Amino acid sequence: MKKEILVLLGLSFFLLMCSKPVDMEAEKEAVKTLLEESISATEDEDMERLAATFAQDDDLLFVDLPTDKDTKGWPDLKAMFERQFEKYSDVDFKQTGLTINVSHDGQFAWCVYFCDFTAKMGDLPVDQSGARITYIFEKRDGKWLIVHFHYSVGRK
Repeated sequence: MKKEILVLLGLSFFLLMCSKPVDMEAEKEAVKTLLEESISATEDEDMERLAATFAQDDDLLFVDLPTDKDTKGWPDLKAMFERQFEKYSDVDFKQTGLTINVSHDGQFAWCVYFCDFTAKMGDLPVDQSGARITYIFEKRDGKWLIVHFHYSVGRK
């Protein structure tokens, strides 16, 4: 029994030593780049670029506290963005306080930040300051994708 335990411990140590360490700073930078691309694509109303930042599956989830409605799955989220593109113009997102974290295995990441959103709805200005945004990312086939995001009403 002791021999089996020692073999298992030795094998575990060997596998741990063979695993490639995660470059946390590089992963955080990759997540930040993806987030910036997603925001830029939204501001530019570019659905093709925006779609490339999201997981295209039924588990994708957006929680929107201002409307108290959850949007699940890429088709519904895409339709939500299309409605947003029709409704708003001159969209601008300003983020502050961005914090990005990456899991120890480098397969999941999450971020939080405050966002000031301005736009026009027809001739009317829209200003939603201090919203709290949370994203969850998953690395699939070496590529980061958004799998969840959450919007909370502004603090101002």
